[in-house]
Amino acid sequence: MKCARKSLFRDESGLLTQEWLFLLVICVIGAVAGLGALRDAVSVGFFSGASAIGAVDPGYSIPNYVGNGYIAEGSSYSDGTVSHDVVVYTE
Repeated sequence: MKCARKSLFRDESGLLTQEWLFLLVICVIGAVAGLGALRDAVSVGFFSGASAIGAVDPGYSIPNYVGNGYIAEGSSYSDGTVSHDVVVYTE
């Protein structure tokens, strides 16, 4: 049994295949980690964009105009449900 184990340990015929397999495993582990980081970055980007869109204020205000003998009343609109707090998610 010891002799068979020694001969199997010294056998180098499949060494190139083992090296390629090791390189492939390292690349797969790196790709998984990279895709996880990409997923987090895209999620943060979409969350920041959604926060910016949600913070848009649809209200407006036009001041009164007084000049050259004319007086024009202004106009305004305000939606009471809009929050002006912009939350940006960062890690």
